[in-house]
Amino acid sequence: MPGFQAKGLTVCISVTATSSTAVQVPGDGDTYSYLITNSAASANIAFVTINNSTAGLASSAAVSGTPGQGIPVDIGKSIVINGPQNAYLTAICGSGGTATVYATPGDGG
Repeated sequence: MPGFQAKGLTVCISVTATSSTAVQVPGDGDTYSYLITNSAASANIAFVTINNSTAGLASSAAVSGTPGQGIPVDIGKSIVINGPQNAYLTAICGSGGTATVYATPGDGG
């Protein structure tokens, strides 16, 4: 990702068809951007949700006719999303899917 500067440690989230436990992504200083990478090896889009606390935080996969709670991250892709400092993340895959999602706090992107 050109222009993204890591400002904290990367966390790993094991993702299944059940919303993952919330994981905090602490950053150094005023960090409000997160590089999110879906390293799934097969057709498993991950839906990532970000919040400033764990209260009510859960991801849900979007399916035809039903919206989901989460930003889709395609297989083998990385995106930068903005969120609160020291955010909490959850993730989920569609039915029967699994993935590993990595989140790195930083600036830019």
